[in-house]
Amino acid sequence: METIMLNALLSGTVECPLLSERGVQELGRAEVILAVDTMTGNRRLMYGKEVLTEIVETGVTQSLPTLYVEIDEPTDDLEKLAAAILAVKGKCDCE
Repeated sequence: METIMLNALLSGTVECPLLSERGVQELGRAEVILAVDTMTGNRRLMYGKEVLTEIVETGVTQSLPTLYVEIDEPTDDLEKLAAAILAVKGKCDCE
């Protein structure tokens, strides 16, 4: 599993994080996006619920471009990632 740090997807200042060009590209091509807490290793599905549900329901497996993004859960990283996904994908599956 290869992961990318959240900060690699963002640019700008801490007060106003904007998506970097790399962030737009990485998030844009991923069909499944998971947040991975750097301290615990816990994973949270952020995007791709529909395609994963379809695989389960049909039993037809497929290789999906998956992006694992390292976050620090006690901070606002999860919210930043959700906002970035929403900006690129138009929706986020996080709850």
